[in-house]
Amino acid sequence: MLTLDTLERLARAATEGSWQWSREPEDIRALIRCFWKDNARIAEVVRDTDAAFITACDPDTILGLVQRVRALERVERAARARFEKWTTENYQELKDALDAITPTA
Repeated sequence: MLTLDTLERLARAATEGSWQWSREPEDIRALIRCFWKDNARIAEVVRDTDAAFITACDPDTILGLVQRVRALERVERAARARFEKWTTENYQELKDALDAITPTA
């Protein structure tokens, strides 16, 4: 399994921009495209499901997930450090920390 550092490095090195896919009329294959300066094609895949997955994993998405996991890991470390001194006050601090990183629907 890749580490968060590796995922972050790969995402920062990847082609920037909004990744989108489309079929070329003369080809039955799904194409992944990153629309940036020259509309350069960055990959080809055979299945639409693969195309949808790769499109969903653009650099901004991966960087956001890495950031979220790291924030959750910090909360977990803080919770474990305070577990032995568990009180109602500590519970509220943990709840506040979790609320701060939990996105609203």
